[in-house]
Amino acid sequence: MYSDCKRAHTYSITIEDRQIALWYFSRSHAAKSRDFDFLDVRAVVHALSALIFSTPEELGYDKNITRIAETNKDGPQLRYVYRVGDRYFKTLKCLYEYDSLAIACRATRAWEVIEVRDFGSPDPLPNAQPMVLRDVWLEKSASTESEIQKEIFARCDELGANFPPDNDPRLSGVDEPTRQELRRRLEDGTYKDLFLTIEADERGAMSKSVAEGFTKENDVFTAPEYVDKGALKTGADRSRASAVRSLHNGSKPWVLDIQREYEPKQRNFVVYKEVCCALHDLKDLHDAVQALLDCLWAVQILFLIGWIHRDISSGNVLFYNGRGILGDLEYAKKFDLSVGGRSDPRTGTPFFMAVELQTGSLICHAPEEWEEDETEPQPSSPAVRHNFQHDVESFFWILLWVSITRIPDQAIANVLFDMSDPYSLAARHSVISKPGGKLDEALRGLRPDVAADLSKALRSMRRALKVSYETRKHAFQAMETYTRVYGFFRRQLTTLVNDVPPGRVALRKPPTPPPASRSRYDPAHANTLHLHNKLTNPGAVRGDLPHMATSQKRPRSDSGSNKDTEETRPDKRRVRG
Repeated sequence: MYSDCKRAHTYSITIEDRQIALWYFSRSHAAKSRDFDFLDVRAVVHALSALIFSTPEELGYDKNITRIAETNKDGPQLRYVYRVGDRYFKTLKCLYEYDSLAIACRATRAWEVIEVRDFGSPDPLPNAQPMVLRDVWLEKSASTESEIQKEIFARCDELGANFPPDNDPRLSGVDEPTRQELRRRLEDGTYKDLFLTIEADERGAMSKSVAEGFTKENDVFTAPEYVDKGALKTGADRSRASAVRSLHNGSKPWVLDIQREYEPKQRNFVVYKEVCCALHDLKDLHDAVQALLDCLWAVQILFLIGWIHRDISSGNVLFYNGRGILGDLEYAKKFDLSVGGRSDPRTGTPFFMAVELQTGSLICHAPEEWEEDETEPQPSSPAVRHNFQHDVESFFWILLWVSITRIPDQAIANVLFDMSDPYSLAARHSVISKPGGKLDEALRGLRPDVAADLSKALRSMRRALKVSYETRKHAFQAMETYTRVYGFFRRQLTTLVNDVPPGRVALRKPPTPPPASRSRYDPAHANTLHLHNKLTNPGAVRGDLPHMATSQKRPRSDSGSNKDTEETRPDKRRVRG
């Protein structure tokens, strides 16, 4: 299903001795039939005829996607054409995809696309410009990003028509220039420039519901092992796709015991007008800070309408034509402590997530010292709920991450962003809760020409976060307790933008993730490129369907050998249930 994005679900048959079983695999769940005897002719004929006489859609081929082959100066090229509503978009290149050993997942892909006339006419329309198409599987009951954005924009328009008075708690302590800029953006609609422009949106194929009377099985396959399901794109947020809790290192298997509801998933296509560059792909520190500064406006506007983003990360802070854009509103929701349980499910990218959410420990309850044998802060009461300041704190972690990992000619121990280190969470918590310590250790390794500017900004941001947390304590719904931290962060980022002009500090490309962190899939984008590789070698393919190829084995490891020996056997990937 990863080799061909046309596949919405698939079926298979297993035979062991005389026992046959039918399997169904989808993005929401996998199901296995009861075993039946191979000599039960009626049952065998019934099963095979059901598959033989099924339509392509019933077999799992998405009717809204077709696959085509084009030839250009580089040779044969594999393309997909997506139908989104009444419009058609042809893929040009894969921008990112997440690799996974779990079939039941969101299976997110993003493509750079160009609009075409229809499936049969793949030539670009006159004056068509490249855009971005996002292909993702969501729970059937979940709102799509387009629906969420429409709701946010409606609230912004209402606020623009009735901008709050000066004594409103949401504007407490806000200086006059900031107040006027917020008013202007809301009244003239330019706040929309801070978000992606959605050109088209479509709810597509849906997985089946579970069969009535099904039996839940947790141990169908072998015992699961730790897998880092990182993004295949170099420099992408691999931590977001971690298969297990990031505190545990790779040598310790850990099973997440969650009562699943087996809700059907539905495919969602969304097309964005802007082809942006994610912050982690930017090559200039000035651009990265400018993107953060602009996205801070977007987050403060969300605050004014009572919404939280919940996933501020280097992949969602985007840069387009010299300005920042805040992307991925998928997890955004209205801030309301009366809804939900004692605590929120943790959403976001661990590298950039607020430490209160990661540890379940409030900063205002932080002890003076951690015990030597304590690997992470212990949860405290009341439970931590995602609030407005948690979104702002993510800006601090992104800037710190850029400062210590992306600037060349520095040698800095990276414990704060090493999620396999069992002491990482305690170290991250102490960065916010205690002055000096781990933050000073990291900043001492900064390059001399940027150390003063970055150190001043980061230390000031850390102090603002701690003071705000301690001032608020448990008054999470007191809106006036959040306002000052936005202004303080904005002043620090504005100073940094002015002190670090374009071209002064280049950013290095992050190192390519090792094969083990990509579930041993190599090269990058192996899933999507698999069919293209077969296309360039027609002798390996019989017919148009991928399951008819002579082999679909992907590179097993970087060993360069497929021979099954005692040396290579431990490196084989186990099937994960």
